[in-house]
Amino acid sequence: MVHRGSRMKRIALLTPYAPPVAGGISTFVSGLSETLRQRGHEVSLLAGEGDGDKTGHSNLGIRRDYVSRALHRLNEIRPEIIHCHSHWYSLATGVRYLQKNPTVRLVFSFHTTSIPIFRYDLCICSGEPTSPRL
Repeated sequence: MVHRGSRMKRIALLTPYAPPVAGGISTFVSGLSETLRQRGHEVSLLAGEGDGDKTGHSNLGIRRDYVSRALHRLNEIRPEIIHCHSHWYSLATGVRYLQKNPTVRLVFSFHTTSIPIFRYDLCICSGEPTSPRL
């Protein structure tokens, strides 16, 4: 969370899903976007599927299409903070932008894994109790 009184005001949320696409990621980024706006920040929500905060920020696609389209939007927005959510292509977009804009703060939230085999590896890395692979 960006603290009150922070001089960093322009925040871009990069997400694979936003409402009306149902799910946890959509719900989370929608709530986060609203909370940040209430705290006085300019928030741009760039959605792969679903509604971003503007027409040009909605339904940007997936994978390489998302990276290309979202990177173009980031160059227009010029955010000070980029918060990428869940999928590799949202993070790839943020990293590519960061390479040309090194003062930008980049945050990545890993919400879940869609590949069950990685659950075991993530548990080992995080120190969570694990069960043997099936």
